[in-house]
Amino acid sequence: MNYSKLLHIESFVKERHQPKVLVKILVFTILACLMSLLTTLLIDFNDVLINQVGLSPTEAEQALSITRVASVIGTFIVSWFLLAIFFLITWVITKIFKSNVSAKVVFASLLRYSIIMASVSCVVLFIQWLFHIDPSIVSIDSLNIFAPKNKWLGAISLRNIITAWFFGIMLHSSFRISQKWSWIGALAVFIVLFVFSGLA
Repeated sequence: MNYSKLLHIESFVKERHQPKVLVKILVFTILACLMSLLTTLLIDFNDVLINQVGLSPTEAEQALSITRVASVIGTFIVSWFLLAIFFLITWVITKIFKSNVSAKVVFASLLRYSIIMASVSCVVLFIQWLFHIDPSIVSIDSLNIFAPKNKWLGAISLRNIITAWFFGIMLHSSFRISQKWSWIGALAVFIVLFVFSGLA
């Protein structure tokens, strides 16, 4: 198969022939934990509990610890839930395009993809935490650095672009789906991410 240069990464091609899962599960689990922790550190739960939930300052102080723990656990569970949903969607796509790959190949490729996305997110979240930048106001990897709190500019972000592009890479390199349909898949992912980010 002649690969597109922009959609070809050899490590994704290797997943088709030598899918490895266990190490990737461990790495993704660590990154999911780190993302959960960083996300929790970036949220001012005291402000949320007082101004949004309606607790008194004393009640908010008492609920703060358990709220933070629940947030870390919840974010971690959501990461795995989204991975499972994404696996099912990707599996259906491979069946529609009659890509001759096993469930293990799909899962291994998706784990590699998710590890890359999680790594990018961790870097962005760490920088925001380091410089005390509230992600609900400004996301440093998006265009809303020019217009804080503008969600639609925030939707045009480096993370969304990379997420969509690497989805196309996974389709093309790991599942041998044509260049045309891989780009269409990447564009579809970006549109979905753009809409959800803008409406969130």
